[in-house]
Amino acid sequence: MKSHQIIQTNLDYQRLLNLAVNVIDEYSPTYAENAAAMVFENALIRENIAVGRQPVPVTAGDKRANLIVTLGPQPSALMLVGHIDTVALWHDEGHHARISNGKLYGLGAADMKSACTAMTEAIIAVANSKVELKQGVTLALVVGEEEYGDGSKALVKEYFAPEVVIGEPTQLQLCPSHFGYLE
Repeated sequence: MKSHQIIQTNLDYQRLLNLAVNVIDEYSPTYAENAAAMVFENALIRENIAVGRQPVPVTAGDKRANLIVTLGPQPSALMLVGHIDTVALWHDEGHHARISNGKLYGLGAADMKSACTAMTEAIIAVANSKVELKQGVTLALVVGEEEYGDGSKALVKEYFAPEVVIGEPTQLQLCPSHFGYLE
């Protein structure tokens, strides 16, 4: 079996769905991301994957941090990036996850907890496959993206990869070599 096939056999749909539901159930607007971050961190730790925390404090002593996972030889050739925070609750339906007609709904489901969950599941599958990577991969789950981008600003001060996949939904279309956005 080829490496990618071995990795694919380690993908677990139920684990993916459970993680998505659990993380969507955690209300995580900017500056209050820690509970959702802990859901991701605990899922990775359960799979014996080391998780680093890059502090992004707002006030002295707070636990706010980006989550960083690295696999394979370093420096990484690929970085998977997603943000944990959501916009503030803006409707009366609450933030909790619900599944209807095979679709997952809830605050942050599309932007971007589902992408963070998919990237996390991919990292878990790679780690569990025991495939020897020729080049490293980094997973970066950042905080503070919906407001000021402070998690991303902290990330780029310490981490780099020549290839980056950002799971941010953009009309559900791929945007290769996107030039970025500045306000």
